[in-house]
Amino acid sequence: MNEKKDMNGAQIIGYGLGSLGKDLALGVMGSYLLLFYTDVFGIPAIAAGMIFLFTKIWDAVNDPMMGVVVDRSPVTKRGKYRPYILFTCIPLAVFCVLCFLAPDFSTGGKIAYAAITYTITGMIFTAYDVPLWSMVPSLSTNENTKNKLISAARTFTTIGMFIASAAAYNFIIKLGGGESSENLKKGYPIFMVLIGVISVVFALITYFCTKETNVPDTLPQEANVFKGFVKIMCKPLVLVLLAMVFTSFTMILPTIAGTYYMIYFLGRPDMIGAYMGICMGSGIITSVLAPVLMKKFTARILTATAFAVDIVAGIIVFAVGKGSLPVLFICFEAVGLSTGMLLVTITTMLSQTAGYVAAKEGYRVDGACFSMNSFAIKAGQAVASAAVSFLLAATGYVANQPQTQQALMGILATRSIVPAVFAVLGLICVLCWNIDKK
Repeated sequence: MNEKKDMNGAQIIGYGLGSLGKDLALGVMGSYLLLFYTDVFGIPAIAAGMIFLFTKIWDAVNDPMMGVVVDRSPVTKRGKYRPYILFTCIPLAVFCVLCFLAPDFSTGGKIAYAAITYTITGMIFTAYDVPLWSMVPSLSTNENTKNKLISAARTFTTIGMFIASAAAYNFIIKLGGGESSENLKKGYPIFMVLIGVISVVFALITYFCTKETNVPDTLPQEANVFKGFVKIMCKPLVLVLLAMVFTSFTMILPTIAGTYYMIYFLGRPDMIGAYMGICMGSGIITSVLAPVLMKKFTARILTATAFAVDIVAGIIVFAVGKGSLPVLFICFEAVGLSTGMLLVTITTMLSQTAGYVAAKEGYRVDGACFSMNSFAIKAGQAVASAAVSFLLAATGYVANQPQTQQALMGILATRSIVPAVFAVLGLICVLCWNIDKK
C-alpha cells in the first residue's frame, strides 16, 4: 500500500491529539492527585495509598473485560473503535473534575468519596484508552505508518503530561488565589474544568480525523476470549506487559515523588515547574525521534537502552543527595529523554506482539492485547502513588510540616532508587522478550 494514500500527516496528528486530551488530565492526576489527597483534601497518606492500590485490583479485572467488549463490538458505519472515543470523552472529563473536588465530609466520607470517584474515573479512562490504542492496526496495514501513529500519540502524551506537570501547579495557585489549602481547593477543580474542555475538543478531532480501513470482523462466538485469555497470554505478551508496567513505574514515580522531593528534600518549591518541565519536556524530543531511530535499531534495543539510562540516573541522584543541582538536573533530563523513548518503543513492542498473537491464534484480539496498555498505565500511576504513600507513612511524613531525616530519606528513595529498581526489572523483561519474526 502506498503510504501517501494510506494516511497523511494531518490524519496521523489528528489521531495523536486523542492522547493529548486524555493525558492532560492524566498528567495532573499522576503528578498532583496524591498531593491533593494528603495536603488539601486531608486524607491520611496510608488511606490514599490503599485507594490507589485497591482500585488496581479492580482494574486487573476491568481492563481485560473492556478489551473483550471492544473485540466483540460490531462494526458500525462509525467504525468498531471510534464510537468509544465519541461517547466517553465527556464523562471522562466530568469525573476528572470530580476527583479534585474537596467536599466537607468526615475523614471516612472523604476516603469513600475519593475511592468512588477515582475508581469510576479509571473505568471511563479504560473505555476511552483501550479502543484508542486498539484502533492502530485498523487505521493502516503499513508498519511504518503504524509506528508513526504510535509515535504521534506518545509524543502528544508526553506533551500533555509536560504541560500538566510543569504548568499545572502555578495555574492552580493563580486560579485559587493563593497557596493555602483553602485556595487550592478552589484552584484544582477550576483548572480541571479547563483541562476537561480541552480534552473533549481533542477527542472530537481524533474522532473526525480517523477512518478505520482495516477493521477486524467481530469475533466469532466460538472464539471465547474470556476462556482463552490465559491462552493468548503467551510469553512475549506477558513479558511486554510487565515491561510496560515497569515503564509506567519509572515514568510516574519521579513525577509523583518529585513534588515532595522539591518541596521537602531540596527545599525548592519554586523550582517545581522547572523540575516537571525538564522531566517531561525532554521526552518530547525522543518521542518524535523514535520512529527514525527504529529504522536503524529495533524497538527492543532502544527500550533496553532507555531502561539502562534510568538505572544509572537513579543511582546518581541518590548518591548526590542535596549536592550539585546541575548534576541532579542533568539526571532528570536523562530520565526525561529515556521516558519519551520508552513510551514509543514499548508500545511498538506491544503492537508487534499483538500481531504475533493474531498469527498464532488465527484471529485478531487487538482489544484484549491493547487493554494491557491501559492497565499498565493505570497500574503504574496507582501503584507508584501507593508506594509513595506507604513510604511517606512508614517514614513519618506529616503534611505541611518540617520533615524528619527518616522522612526525607524516604522521599529521596522514592525519587531515585525505587525507580531504578523497577528499571532493572523492566530491562530483564525486555532482554527476555523475543518473537518469531516469521
